[in-house]
Amino acid sequence: MTKEPTPKLTGRMSGLMALLSGHLTSLRSPQLYAMIVEWLNRPSWSTKMVLGLVSATIHMRRAVRITRLKGRTFVSKLTFKRRYPHAATAGAAAPRIKSLLCPTRGRPESVRRFVESVRRTCSRPADVEILFYVDDDDPTIGEYAVVVGRLKERFAEFKLVELVTGPPMSVSKSWNTLAQKCSGSLLMMANDDQLYIDYGWDYHLDKYVGESRDEIFAMFFEDGQYPPDGGDFPIVSRRWYETLGYFTPGIFEFWYNEAWIFDVANRLQRIIRIPKVLVEHLHYSNYKAVLDDTYKRHRLNFEKSDRDYALFERTGVEREAAAEKLRPLMVA
Repeated sequence: MTKEPTPKLTGRMSGLMALLSGHLTSLRSPQLYAMIVEWLNRPSWSTKMVLGLVSATIHMRRAVRITRLKGRTFVSKLTFKRRYPHAATAGAAAPRIKSLLCPTRGRPESVRRFVESVRRTCSRPADVEILFYVDDDDPTIGEYAVVVGRLKERFAEFKLVELVTGPPMSVSKSWNTLAQKCSGSLLMMANDDQLYIDYGWDYHLDKYVGESRDEIFAMFFEDGQYPPDGGDFPIVSRRWYETLGYFTPGIFEFWYNEAWIFDVANRLQRIIRIPKVLVEHLHYSNYKAVLDDTYKRHRLNFEKSDRDYALFERTGVEREAAAEKLRPLMVA
């Protein structure tokens, strides 16, 4: 990974036009993100005005995107009910408990939208549990308690909706804390800027897991961000988790947790993409969200990402050792 050079600040109009060009995928580049970071680190009335205008266009883009995705959810539900009329009945597809593990900070409303999307699109909510980790120094921790409490009452059909609080820690560690508390046979990496879109994702996941003879895999859904051969938010089995003794490696400040899991799975040739199931990632890098305070905690400089990348590069031996632990469990 080579860090892109940070461009010098440009004039208001040229900077505005450059940043607005990021709405076009073909013109989006790391230099644009570097420019945003540079402007956020050196605020002035002109940079605030430009970033404010860009943020307004991103909000509009996001609203249009979410409206379109709701239409896709509606159509996917009708299609699913027609194709799989018995999917919600016991024993239809050997259902497993699915644990969505989600560290979050400063985004109680995003948590609400996330849970609503999970409920709107799952065919068997009794087989789903959702756990959130919130640092106890989060200024919005009281709002989280209210939001999660209401979600528990509103969606009592879920197996569990739980708020876990504790000392501030990296997401690499908080994912592990949630993994220790979950009961699912499938551990699913989750994020508060995700939206589950296609109905019956849980049924399709069960079908793919059912085809595995040993449950050694890292699965993933489409996320609207990466190309079909790339993925994010891995799903592993409890067998995988208990064999390694961790869900995420616990060593990173923020980045490369997904990369670690997928790299181990790739060494085993056990990365499995579940097609035609979209879990939208409303990420700022795709102009689907603005850089809020939560993003800014980790993205206003490149030092953390550089340190995590260097650490990832140094730990290939550890990932190979993890693969060696899993390899004897595999069935050809």
